[in-house]
Amino acid sequence: MPQARSWLTGGANEPITAEQLLTVVDPASLALVAQEAGVEPAAFAEAVAGALPDVVDQASPDGQVDPQLNVRIVGGDEIEPHSHPHQISLR
Repeated sequence: MPQARSWLTGGANEPITAEQLLTVVDPASLALVAQEAGVEPAAFAEAVAGALPDVVDQASPDGQVDPQLNVRIVGGDEIEPHSHPHQISLR
């Protein structure tokens, strides 16, 4: 996804579409999270696609992810990567 580079560098964040998001996020995982949130998968994908550029930009000052943001919390407890069914994996 070439737009991702713009989220890590100075300047405007290029948007992505829900369809582009689904090329890098497992659709079944996304649908599961949407179901848990009580929304339709298409609407959830649109919302994630709309928010993702700004979330990545804010989480990566100077193009680097803040190590404090690289944790997974479920129910107040830190968990291991891929140990919870509602984690979305990038392909």
